Amino acid sequence: LTAVAHANLGTYQKDCAQYAEAHRNYEQALQIRRKLYGEEHADTASTLFDLGVLSLAQGDYAAARKYYNQSLAIRLKVRGEDHQQTALTLNSLGALEWQLADYAAARPYHERALKIQLKVLGREHRDTAQTINNLATTLHLSGDYSGARSYYEQALAIRKQVLGESHPMVGASLNNLGALLQEQGSFAAAHPYFEQ
Repeated sequence: LTAVAHANLGTYQKDCAQYAEAHRNYEQALQIRRKLYGEEHADTASTLFDLGVLSLAQGDYAAARKYYNQSLAIRLKVRGEDHQQTALTLNSLGALEWQLADYAAARPYHERALKIQLKVLGREHRDTAQTINNLATTLHLSGDYSGARSYYEQALAIRKQVLGESHPMVGASLNNLGALLQEQGSFAAAHPYFEQ
């Protein structure tokens, strides 16, 4: 099989929760790509990123961090700071820190990713909205409710504009705002968000 075939099969197996098989295929893809392109190549970084996603899905946070950091180092060298793949990796590192409940560590990753996405994609983009939502969630989980609300509202506005009123991600944003208000004891204010 080619590196692409191994990587695609690994992704399919990951999605089917066949983690051991997925790991073997990602490792095969990584070996082939390192042999063909070397360590400092975008495809090598992508496979390391995939291994990070797989490790996170398995709850192996140390391995996920290792793979994400390796991928980030290559992407910074090959793609530069201002690239969507760099932002994606930063967002994933932030999400990893959520899993570990280290919200102070998660926040700078999401802020850095957002800065890149605003520059590269602009404000009115679904990926920018996702990063704004990730930042909101980080603030929410750390107890900064006013900061979280502001970001949740921004993510909601972008998602409505870009995806339309009836998109599931709009529903997720409405739910996030409702949950935030409910946590603060504002049940009457939360109710319309949950209804929507």
